[in-house]
Amino acid sequence: MTVPRPLTDARLRLLAVAALATAMALGVLLLVPWPASLVLVAWAGLTAVGCLWPGPVLGLLALSVPVQAAGALTAGPVSVTLTKLVLAALVAAFVVRFALGASHIHLTLPVWGYAAVVATLLISILHALELGSWAGEVYRWAIAAVVLVIAQDVVRDRVATWWTVSGIGAGILGASALGFYQVIAEVGPASFQSGGVIRAFATFGEPNPFAAYLELSVPLFLALTLTRLRPGCWRSQSRVLIASGLVSVVGMLALLLTQSRGGVLGFGAAAAVIVWWGGRRLRRFGLIIGLVALIVIGVSPAGQRLGERFAGGGFGLERNVQVTPATWANQERIAHWRAGLAMMEAHPWTGVGAGEFNARYREFTQVWRFRVPRGHAHNGYIQMGAQAGVPGLAAMLFFCGTLLAAARRGLAHAREPADRALALGGFAIAVAFCVHSVFDYLNVLSLGVQLSLVVALATRPLAESFRSLHPAPGSEHPHTGLTA
Repeated sequence: MTVPRPLTDARLRLLAVAALATAMALGVLLLVPWPASLVLVAWAGLTAVGCLWPGPVLGLLALSVPVQAAGALTAGPVSVTLTKLVLAALVAAFVVRFALGASHIHLTLPVWGYAAVVATLLISILHALELGSWAGEVYRWAIAAVVLVIAQDVVRDRVATWWTVSGIGAGILGASALGFYQVIAEVGPASFQSGGVIRAFATFGEPNPFAAYLELSVPLFLALTLTRLRPGCWRSQSRVLIASGLVSVVGMLALLLTQSRGGVLGFGAAAAVIVWWGGRRLRRFGLIIGLVALIVIGVSPAGQRLGERFAGGGFGLERNVQVTPATWANQERIAHWRAGLAMMEAHPWTGVGAGEFNARYREFTQVWRFRVPRGHAHNGYIQMGAQAGVPGLAAMLFFCGTLLAAARRGLAHAREPADRALALGGFAIAVAFCVHSVFDYLNVLSLGVQLSLVVALATRPLAESFRSLHPAPGSEHPHTGLTA
């Protein structure tokens, strides 16, 4: 029988704050017109829940990432998406909990990596022409850093960890189901057709961001599945195996249907990391599974089309290549790379300004066929160099290094099998992010939020070490069982 944890003074104060927030929200119904009143009530309710139980709210944030702008409400001049609403509530709840001593700020390596990137983007205002675009780009990186700080604190609790993992898994299944429908029903613009088949894009607007989302989430479940495929684990953890295996298979199929070369390369790198670092038995098992997967991909229609995209488009940097329908996408990407490099060369210390790549693209591109910008440089490192100069490029490299180092340390400190699996999956995702960033700029459409959630899960063993040294008031010491 589980004995309820007694209400400490801190929890009583949190309960009082939650009740006050709910009462205030109900009061605005009489003063604020719809739909702003609905947004305020939802925000206050989520804030109240987050003050007492931040785990479910963090899980809802994870679930909201693939929802994107679907069902967004307009409250005055602002469009409020589910992700923004949950973020606002989570930040407010964290501020309250921090003020009452129930939450802590952990300045881990990835937080410093985020700080370096944000600092260089702030300095780039010296050459920014469109302040709205500049502020939007700074916000995307800054809010991802805030999510990382909050998530690192919340996932110290094991129940909150599984709320977060469940939210990510539900998001994968929902987005993948929509992607399957788009391919089967041929729902999508003609430009998304490749080999006569619509590329899956779910709610992300384009196939490549959808592939990036899957790449930044599915390896978690692949690691949870593969690390448990050993004698004695099936009967004791069959539900976890079935759930994580289902999410892995569905997510990988959806990734194939995006026909994204960068996404497949990144996911391949993640899978290789999981197999290599998962132990000797997993390396042997992974070799067999890898060979079977290559055969299946080779004979399946989706796999053959993806192979044709790799063979036909290529990633070469040759000049004077004839532009054909088969080489168009690759040559367009290279044109964006060269424009970004030209921006960094023209403004080596500040770049052209955060979020200014689109506005300055026509000025720096030299290829008349590709005069229309596609949003970013199609390379995360070149994009940061174009936006913030050499300091921006250095900050991006430092950021990637902090992700890899922190996730690797989390893997080394993991003791419980579940923690080790999540750390392994997070480490694999960090590698995938670094690889895929060579072909795309991934800090778009809330993908920065997704990356922060995964990094927090990967570094949970480090947070557990901190918790053992600084137990929360009223909690049991993890080693002695005594109340701190």
